[in-house]
Parts: sequence; C-alpha cells; structure tokens
Amino acid sequence: MKTLNYRYGLLLTQPQRRYLNRLMRESRIQYNRAVATRKRLKGSLQCRKVDVVLREILSVQKDNSQHLRRRAIEKLETEYSGCSFEQLATLYDIRNAIPRFEVRKDHVDIEKLIPDVKAVFDEEQDAYKAYRRLPESTRGKAPKVTLYFDLLTAAGRHAGYEANRRILKLFPNTKVGVVADLRNRICGSKDGQFEDATKATPAQRKLGNRGEPNFKRRMESIGWQLKGKQQYSVLSGSHIRISILPDGMQQASIQLHRPLPEDAAVKEMTIVQDGSRWYAVLTISIPDDSPAWTITPSRPEYSVGIDPGKATAITAAYLAPDNSLDFKSFDWRLLDEHEAEKERLEEQLARMQGP
Repeated sequence: MKTLNYRYGLLLTQPQRRYLNRLMRESRIQYNRAVATRKRLKGSLQCRKVDVVLREILSVQKDNSQHLRRRAIEKLETEYSGCSFEQLATLYDIRNAIPRFEVRKDHVDIEKLIPDVKAVFDEEQDAYKAYRRLPESTRGKAPKVTLYFDLLTAAGRHAGYEANRRILKLFPNTKVGVVADLRNRICGSKDGQFEDATKATPAQRKLGNRGEPNFKRRMESIGWQLKGKQQYSVLSGSHIRISILPDGMQQASIQLHRPLPEDAAVKEMTIVQDGSRWYAVLTISIPDDSPAWTITPSRPEYSVGIDPGKATAITAAYLAPDNSLDFKSFDWRLLDEHEAEKERLEEQLARMQGP
C-alpha cells in the first residue's frame, strides 16, 4: 500500500467558516493551556514537589465504563485480589502514570504512595546531581532518572485530558470520537504528540529528554483520522463530508480538479486555512498496482526530449511517428526583461495569500 495526498479547495458557507474559525481559535487556546500545565508541573518536579504532581495527575475523574479501560482494569483483579473496582481503577491510573515503579495494594491511599515515590525520586535525583558534579573527564555513564521522565510524560497526558474536557464542553454537537482524535493532536495527550512542537538540544536527547513544547501563536490546520465506512464515503460528486462540523453543516462544496482513485481509502482528513482560503487535504491509501501511480500519455505516438542548455533555457526535441525531429528552444533572456514585473506580481500574490 502507498500513500498519496489530494488537496481540494473548499467553498464554505458563512456558518461553516465561523464554526471552523472558532474551532481553530479554541484549538490554539487549549493547546497553549496544555503546554502551560505541562510547564507548571515540570517546574514542580524540578523543585522535587512530587506530591503536587501526583495529586493533580490522580485528581482527574475518568470514565470507567469505556470498554477498553474497563477490560484493562478488570485484568488487575488477579494481581490485586480483594480490591474493589474503584480501587483497581486507582491502581490502574497509578501504574499508567509511573509504569516503572512497583505499585502495591496499599498505594490506593495517596498518603502512602507519595512518601514511597518521593524516596525513589530523591534517590535518583541525588545520584544524578552527584554525577554532574564530577569532572567531565572522570564521568562514566549517566545514572537513569526514569521516575522523573515517567512523571513528566504523565503530566503531558494529564494536560491533554484536561483539554479534552474543555473541548467536549465547547463543542457538544461534534461526535466524541472525532473530538477525542482532535484532542490527541491538539493537546498532546498521547506520548508522542508533544514531540511535533519540541526542539530538544543534543544534550537533552542524550539524556532521553524530548525538549519543551512551544506556545502556538496561530493554528493553521486541524486533522483527524477516518475509520470504517467513513473512509469510502468522504467525497460525493463535488461535495465533501467534514465530520467535525455539526449535523446539517457537514456537506461542503469543493473545487473537484480530479476524482479520487476507485480503490482509494481515505485514512486522514486535514482542514487547512491559508489566508482567507480553506482547503481539505485527504491522505489516501491505494494498492501498489493502482492505476493512480501510472501516467497515461494522451498521444503515445509522439516522444519528446528536454535538454537544458547554456545559450537557451530549455531545448525540446519532438519525435513524430514518421521519425522526423523538430527542435524548439526557449530563451531565458525574456525573463530578465520582465524581472520587475515578475517581482511586482509575486508581492501582490503574497499580500493576497496573507501571512
């Protein structure tokens, strides 16, 4: 299977534009809030305030009726026998937050969990601090600070869950599955989502640190995955279905410059705002032997060869069916005569497209 991107211009109505503009604005706000929450919790970790981080991470009330989460919680019953379902859910959240820490049954009480975690955390930090004090010539392998990075990852995941709660409240008419996928991309609730906005230094990468995400000044695109039957029902003639819009607004007109291949499955849709224009980028998956990968010439009996020259910009040689050759040269000096006009048109086009 291979992947292609098809980009179509959107002809949106005024209500659709207003809704997408609001979604872009709120997406940027929620992402920046998530980044601020992560930075604040990271500052607490650097001050060794493990209790502050653990209390905030474990304070989130999650939906235990979700199928996959419920099954994962029920599997812990063999390891922690005698615990109620609510206690198992708490232990499950603790193990997700600090997966490389040995969690016991009595850690359901957070007052017993905090001293044990803080003792291991302080031990790791003291060892790393002593390592940094050594001369560089005598340093060996740096000690691991696994608990620090586990809690930092959990802080980013917690920021995403908080943003998810706000997005669901702001956009109640949008389907939950689509909003959840948007939350994963916007707020970094998954482990790898913040990496797109981070710039780690070589020293940070050596220690396993991904760097810190930056705040976004604007949001130019939002994307989500398509699953099941949605992959084959996105386009209908010259209309496209935008599932993040409320019911009754999901159908939008597009500039259909070419149809999708017949055997294409749309894996992802991205809405892009470029100045005052809107585009839909469809990421499709097609088989390796699909006709979309082959170019069928309109006149296969003719051949052409192109050669860049020194005196001319391009020299083209045409071979007719009767084996007769015809040469045509394209002079590059014509561009120099209109350089000022070319620069003026480029500046005008830049102003039309916006920043």
